[in-house]
Amino acid sequence: MTNDTLDFTSEQFKELYNKLEGEPEFRIYFSNHSDEYMVIKYDAKVSFQRCGVSDGSGEIYFDSLDCLFIANTIDDICLERDWESVTDIILDDWYHLSDKNDIDKLYSEQKENGMISTFPFR
Repeated sequence: MTNDTLDFTSEQFKELYNKLEGEPEFRIYFSNHSDEYMVIKYDAKVSFQRCGVSDGSGEIYFDSLDCLFIANTIDDICLERDWESVTDIILDDWYHLSDKNDIDKLYSEQKENGMISTFPFR
């Protein structure tokens, strides 16, 4: 975790999620939970899980990101309600969305590869 709070709104996260292709994985950290959690985008669904070898939760599937955001999930996490507790999101184990340099690098690489033409926060 790199910050006390994340300067990346839930709306920006949703826009980024919708623009990225493939099956991006988002590791999410909360100030009020010691575990890490993961959101994985699939073609027709999204999953949420608590990470861990011995204490992981397994994936719970939702029809859409919007459905996930309003649901009470593992460890009573509701992304819509608890977004202010998010301290960091790491995309594909590489890009910290709490770090503006990583966001710029992600944007440049995605644009260069023709994956996206705009970013929600630009």
